[in-house]
Amino acid sequence: MVGNLENSCRRLRNGFVKCPYEPHCCGPEFQERTPRVKFKLSFHAQASWMLKSPHRYHTIPPRHHLMFSQLSSGRWSHLNLIDDGADVSIRKLGLCDFPRLKSLNSDYLIDIRHWNAPLLTQIHGYYANGAPITTFASQLTSFELLVQDPHLDVDGMVSALHSMPNLRHLSLELDGCEGILYDAIPEGLDPPGLHSVHIETLRISIKNSTTSYVVAELYDALSYLSASTVEITLSRLTSSNPSNFLRDNGDDFFPYGSTIIVILDTDDEDSWDDFYVLTEIVENCKIAHTIHVDNLDAAFLPPDVHLRNWKNYANLHHLKVEYCSGFTERDLKALVSNLMTAESGSSLQSLEIIACPNISEELLLNLRDEVGSRIKWKSDQAWR
Repeated sequence: MVGNLENSCRRLRNGFVKCPYEPHCCGPEFQERTPRVKFKLSFHAQASWMLKSPHRYHTIPPRHHLMFSQLSSGRWSHLNLIDDGADVSIRKLGLCDFPRLKSLNSDYLIDIRHWNAPLLTQIHGYYANGAPITTFASQLTSFELLVQDPHLDVDGMVSALHSMPNLRHLSLELDGCEGILYDAIPEGLDPPGLHSVHIETLRISIKNSTTSYVVAELYDALSYLSASTVEITLSRLTSSNPSNFLRDNGDDFFPYGSTIIVILDTDDEDSWDDFYVLTEIVENCKIAHTIHVDNLDAAFLPPDVHLRNWKNYANLHHLKVEYCSGFTERDLKALVSNLMTAESGSSLQSLEIIACPNISEELLLNLRDEVGSRIKWKSDQAWR
């Protein structure tokens, strides 16, 4: 039996096999007849596992199923928990040692305080106030959280982040967070200085009824980070002024990094009056040299040429504009003539335009004759 299981594990490491348990079979597929057990385990390449275990089924698997899991769990490098209660099922299996586990993904709140996973560096999970998210804090390099609590404990979350000295990638998704749950930062914890802690990427996604007040509090708490790439996504907001979701409590522009990405799905053109995304970025973040704006319906540049100080754009080297109906031919001509020609110093090295409906191909062809391959665009078919 053990020899067959070991052979199965070797084969499964290089493939994808779904395997609900069955007591009389040790091949890729198992089915439990009696007693009824509802488990689904899936192997992926490189010894990945996906465990689906609805919590309404409480029967513990037969002994040889436990043997199978114990034998293979030492080889798991990636674990996806795709059902509520999957962590409970793991405890019922008697599993707590994962010596090769590197990444963990869970769609639900889980308790992993008793796990032994010395190589775990990536967690993608669900956050609720008071959740034990610091178990592996000192070894984490990548941390992704979905926050759906209506009242966000900013202090609790950020104090947990402060305990992650090796963090390089942070992703937060706020969905329906409307208020702040205030809590004292633990004694002895001194907040780091402004932009004093370097990480590679910071991604913040703000959705639905999340308020700008909550976002501003979060921005204040995260201001100690200095990320190479900052990505902000605003999606289906109920607020009438989406520009407020890019500022902290001091009304300062929050995104700060050498690469800044702004992705929008706001459907509210009028609310962007007097707020010009590209201008705001270059004027408020002098270190930004690469900017990507996606799905903006509002204007990029001030309509009055006298309000533009092109010296503020000198550090902009790469610009990507994607699905932006607010990007006009006037904007395009102004960028090329002031940032891409020899007379202007050619500070803008590349300009990519993807599916912007108000930009004609005729103009793009004419501009390419002027500045060459530094300007690229994508039609419905292919890159030009």
